[in-house]
Amino acid sequence: LLDHLGWEQVHLVGVSMGGMVSQELALRWPGRVRSLSLIATHAGGWRTRIPPVEGLLGFARANLAGASERSQAIARLLFPADYLARCDRQWLALVLENDFGRPVPARLKLSQLAAVLRHDTRSRLHRLGKIPTLVVCPGRDRLVSPRACRELWSAIPGARMCSLPEAGHGVVRQCADQLNQALLAHFAGADG
Repeated sequence: LLDHLGWEQVHLVGVSMGGMVSQELALRWPGRVRSLSLIATHAGGWRTRIPPVEGLLGFARANLAGASERSQAIARLLFPADYLARCDRQWLALVLENDFGRPVPARLKLSQLAAVLRHDTRSRLHRLGKIPTLVVCPGRDRLVSPRACRELWSAIPGARMCSLPEAGHGVVRQCADQLNQALLAHFAGADG
């Protein structure tokens, strides 16, 4: 895609499973990555392959619920209860419809799950030390343990941490302004 677009280098941002993909891309083609931002993700390994119990149950509810309950189950999985109590519910319904409204075939869901379960970059992360890296750690994430996110940060030499203690896995929606400011500052720092 980068070759097709004629882009020599990019500021690469990956969220959750996209963060796992971004780790692989940066490890395989480090010269193409101007900066790396990893949001609500982990390095893999047996301790991080399965979400915390609360997240595992929420993931099951979100994927097994009927159409009418699915949106609520996804909302509870991605956002802390206190955030859900105060956010604009109409806005949230539109966001969830836009992000998750189309049904995903079971085969694709299983393929995604298999990819997440096999992900493991732990032994190679030290090679990312020359790429300006920002790791964003939502403190109330139910899918990716904040501990696993901090372990990712500590395994990348020179990486910076952006901790958002009140955020859940839906951090890109919940803390959009804070996150965008952190990303823009990271890009500017990488550009020098």
